[in-house]
Amino acid sequence: MGGYEIRRLERETGLSDFDCGELALNEYLRRHAQRSQAAHFAVTYVARRAGRILGYVTLAPSQITADETGQTGKPRYPLPTLTLARLAVDHHFQGQGVGTGLLRLSLREALRMAEEFGCVGVRVAAKPEAVSFYERFGFVQLTPSAITRPATAAPMFLPLNQIEDARGEADRAARHAHAHRALCQTPVIRFFRYRVPERRADLSYSLRARYKCS
Repeated sequence: MGGYEIRRLERETGLSDFDCGELALNEYLRRHAQRSQAAHFAVTYVARRAGRILGYVTLAPSQITADETGQTGKPRYPLPTLTLARLAVDHHFQGQGVGTGLLRLSLREALRMAEEFGCVGVRVAAKPEAVSFYERFGFVQLTPSAITRPATAAPMFLPLNQIEDARGEADRAARHAHAHRALCQTPVIRFFRYRVPERRADLSYSLRARYKCS
């Protein structure tokens, strides 16, 4: 789903119209998100289109120990992480990619945090019905701790190196696509497509097939 913008929560209108189907998440956005942000507890980003809030994500700094991650070679002291504290999408727009867009923003923020202050990954306490969603992006479940809240939440973690690898693959794919588009505009291809009328159809087809030009 396109045609929406994601921006930091400000003095928004339409908060009372947001309904993701879960009262606690609705109430956080309506009553607590702005105060938490003003107190520097967390930052909330909202996805908006035509003045309507489609979804939101709340991010906060946190920490994790090497024992929790199961990774070796890490210091024994707590390591900085970014916590995805809340992610919700209005029920009218669920299943349309808004949640994915908000998650991608969160991962980009983790990369920025790593460069500026330090960050080893992103953690989330996922509801049982959301575990498969996070697993699609590489999150793995951690061993639950005694302080995990709520008790039914599944603590999950995505290491920063996996986010960096995914960004690298996306950058390479973008460069590859750009190269293909540029190839379609090279003089030799434009010559075959437009300067030889009697063979234009056959050559245009074969060149598009070879270089996947649209």
